[in-house]
Amino acid sequence: KRRGIATGLHYTPLPLHPLFAGHSEPIPTALDVYDHMCTLPLHAALTVNPRALQARLSLARLYREAGEKQRGLEELQVAVRLHPGSPEALDEYERALATLEGPVTRQGR
Repeated sequence: KRRGIATGLHYTPLPLHPLFAGHSEPIPTALDVYDHMCTLPLHAALTVNPRALQARLSLARLYREAGEKQRGLEELQVAVRLHPGSPEALDEYERALATLEGPVTRQGR
């Protein structure tokens, strides 16, 4: 949001949903996922814009910094597909690939 990109949440864990208030068991995994999730704009009229690319790259970095390298890589693959001519996205993707261990599918290329 600080960079002028709309974000949102489209998922509320059942224990936090008003309909289930007081009737749901704690679900630690759902609450953990909720704390680490956001929604970025994606629709047919969305044009390639530098802020959208920066949002994807920032999200990928945050995932990688949190130790979720595979999720960070998946976000970079989306960035490369949506912004195929971006050297910044390709460079970031290559750096992320270099940090992974084991075989990786290079879907972003």
